Amino acid sequence: MASCYVCGKSIPKGEECRREVNTGHSFGWSFGKRIVPSTRNYYSKRTLCPECANNHDTSAGIGCLVAIVVFCIFCLFSLINSCAG
Repeated sequence: MASCYVCGKSIPKGEECRREVNTGHSFGWSFGKRIVPSTRNYYSKRTLCPECANNHDTSAGIGCLVAIVVFCIFCLFSLINSCAG
């Protein structure tokens, strides 16, 4: 019997869901011509229970919706500024 990566609950056979989830992150410095901070995020497929999979899908959908709205607002302001000048 598998267990959920997020909540740890045991999942009955056939009810498990596979999702690409953030499994970690790291912060470091790149040393070259300039010293630059860098952040890395790591993703991997993990087994989730149906409830956590639903929450994961909902939060991803809301994130995409917010990004689209912000993009549209940015385009609208750019269009207004280009017409005004």
